[in-house]
Amino acid sequence: MSEARKPHPSAVLKNLPEEKQLALWDYMEGTATTPAHTYKNTLAWLKKSKITTWPSGLVEFRRWYRHRRRMKKNEATALETVKECVERGWIKTRKEEEEAGQLFFNRLTLADEDAKSWVLVQGVSLRRDRLALDERRLQLMEDRHTETKEVINNTQMTTEEKEARIRQIMGIDL
Repeated sequence: MSEARKPHPSAVLKNLPEEKQLALWDYMEGTATTPAHTYKNTLAWLKKSKITTWPSGLVEFRRWYRHRRRMKKNEATALETVKECVERGWIKTRKEEEEAGQLFFNRLTLADEDAKSWVLVQGVSLRRDRLALDERRLQLMEDRHTETKEVINNTQMTTEEKEARIRQIMGIDL
């Protein structure tokens, strides 16, 4: 998963190494072999490791880390599904692969009822659509430029014929 942005330098827990973040998560949430711990116990546990934070920092870290884990899981699931579709021949082009990956990721995000992720995904989708539109506009302008240049360089046309053809190319009706 690509991070949208780096955590602020003052976000002590978010800037811990990955393995320490996982250890903190496991301590707070518990594992199959260890119980979950309260915020108070977790703050004391962190203090033993010389990591100081506030209860609000711990709450924010927990929310952020849970979201991050969910996003990574959704991304991995989407990638696995797309890989299987490619192997079975259901997806043949890179564009189809990208679209399928986005579709699966979107559905997983909706299934998780994760509004924040959904908004992020839709923002990326809108920017991608805008970029495609801008590329089409640029291509149209380049095509018109090429056609106009050909008309201007045509020695067999009169000035009036050239002007009429250029207006036609540019979509200008008089």
